[in-house]
Formats: sequence, C-alpha cells, structure tokens
Amino acid sequence: MKRKIHLVYALIDPITNIVRYIGKSSCGMSRPRNTSGERKGNTRKARWLTKLYRLGKVPEIAIIQRYGSEEDALNGERVWIRRFRETGVDLTNLTDGGDGVCGLQHTESTKQLLRERRAEQPGHRFTPSQRKHMSDAAKGKKKSIEHREALSESVKKAWKDGKLKSTAEFIRQPEVRQRISTSIQKLYLQGKESPFVDPIIHTKCMATRKIRGPWHSEITKKKIAETLTGRKQSEETKEKKSLALKGRKLSMERRLQMIEVWKHRKYRRVV
Repeated sequence: MKRKIHLVYALIDPITNIVRYIGKSSCGMSRPRNTSGERKGNTRKARWLTKLYRLGKVPEIAIIQRYGSEEDALNGERVWIRRFRETGVDLTNLTDGGDGVCGLQHTESTKQLLRERRAEQPGHRFTPSQRKHMSDAAKGKKKSIEHREALSESVKKAWKDGKLKSTAEFIRQPEVRQRISTSIQKLYLQGKESPFVDPIIHTKCMATRKIRGPWHSEITKKKIAETLTGRKQSEETKEKKSLALKGRKLSMERRLQMIEVWKHRKYRRVV
C-alpha cells in the first residue's frame, strides 16, 4: 500500500514574493499544485488566484515541513499559520488551520446517496482540473479481479438496457450532429483551429471566412477511398443516392472525372 505523504506548504505570490496561503496536504504535491480548481467562489484565496491566472502567472510552492501522520500535519498547519500572522503576513486563509477533511471516508449510505444524485444528472461534465485529478489518482493503480468483474457486469447491463451506444450510433443522433457542427463553426468564426480539420485546409477556410462543408486532406481522401473500395451498397442506399442526385447539375470538371473513372473500369461479361 502506498504511504501517504503529509506536509505543510506555502503558496507564494510570484509578483511580490510574499506568502499568501498556508495549507496542509496528505497526498504529496498534488494538492498544492491543484490551484487552478480553487479559483471558484468569492473567498480571498479565490480572488487572489484568479488575479494571478489572468496575468498568466501561478503561485510558487514552498514545502515548510513534513510530518509522519495527518494529525501532526493538522497541528503543524495551525502552528505555522499562527507564526506567519504574528509576524504581520496577510494570509488568505479563512481559518486558523487544522480543519481539513483530507482522508474523509464516506459511509455506504452516503455513497449510495451520491450515486443516486449523480444518476439524476446525466448531463454532468467534469471540469478539466477534476479530470486531471481523477487521472492522476488512477495512474499506477491496478484494479482487483472483483472490481474488473463489477465493471464488466455494469457495462453489459448498460448495453442490455440500451443506455450505451456505439460511437457511430452516437454521432448519428441529430442533436449530437448539430452540437458538433455548431462547435466547429464557432471555432472558425473565432479564428481558432479545429481539431477535426487539417491545418492547411483550415488556413484556406479562414482566408475566405466561409464554411463550405467537410474539407478533407489528400491523405484523408485516400484513406476514405481505400475503405469504400469494394464495398457493396444496399438497394436502400442506392435509392437514397439516386433521389439525392436527381435534378442536380454536375459541373464540367465533375463530368470529366466521371468519364475517366468509367473508362478505367473493367467489366466482366455475365453469361
């Protein structure tokens, strides 16, 4: 079992080089480094961090002392906060320390209540800082056989109940397609690069400021062509394509391309 690292640390203002916050951590340096998620709210610490991040700066971290247990670390936090305040340092701490909840263990009834509340919010999304914290916490951890079996059963049940969909089915949903389209258009209008489009093609689109539909690079076109080569289309698909093309006027360039394709096609005579 990995041993917890208990320490008392200080957050220093990089502009004035003055200590602004004294904190306690029982998870090593991950707690002091996670300052981006503590900008919410209207506390003095949140306002100070928000101001720094707007200036493109982050607080400096200094480890004051390490401890062997959480209780010693909590007592140490109280001592150091008192010492700094006695010397006239204007800390952003709301309390005198020693009131952290690191290591709090929820009861089974509380866990079940949290699960039910999360189930009622299917659209809930984690913030980038929360995702990073979850990723760091899960790195290096091996799931037990019981945990793997429980995950497997959960996924199977979700597929059986129709709660999970494949990526293709998910993207085909009209509301999902609309969200993707809207997000790409916003990126173009804001002058930002889209993760779905080749950078060279993105530059061409930005030059005209027009959204002309799905642009693909030559490599992507080749991959699509190789994927579709030899694939047989159903009668329903053929009928849909026929209806879509009826009444459409093809350009001369497109006609010449079709003629070249037909010239190079080989036909086998059916006896």
